[in-house]
Amino acid sequence: MTWKKMDMHVHSCFSVEPVPRVSKVNFRPKETPEEIYQRAKAAGMDFVTITDHDTIDGCLDFLSRHPEAKDFVVGEEVSTQLPVSKLTVHINVYGHNEAQHRELQKRREDAFAVAAYCREQGLFFAWNHPFYRENLSTIEAQEFLALVEQVDVLE
Repeated sequence: MTWKKMDMHVHSCFSVEPVPRVSKVNFRPKETPEEIYQRAKAAGMDFVTITDHDTIDGCLDFLSRHPEAKDFVVGEEVSTQLPVSKLTVHINVYGHNEAQHRELQKRREDAFAVAAYCREQGLFFAWNHPFYRENLSTIEAQEFLALVEQVDVLE
């Protein structure tokens, strides 16, 4: 088996971080999809993705300029929440198209619905930074553990 390399959590200038509940820092990455691709390839990555928050516009922009890039994977960081506690979580999704992006956005109010849709569609997905919180309430902890059982990858 040959290992392949890809940084699976990258934001471009198309990503806006409108999630003050999650972080006290609002950031706006400056790199274009083109710059990210070039930097990743220069670093020896076999595949490249961009996982902007709740948009695939950066990916589509890159692919419109480079339709021949077979080593580019459409990605997105879906901002979703646990339905009872309303705790915000982020799930990266890979290899989806515009119609699937729209369906994911319709399910954003429920992280379990996002995970179920990804499984139904055969999409690879990962729960990003699940352990950055401390002192979860009992209900948050119960929902947290239930979501852990629904994902294959914790990033």
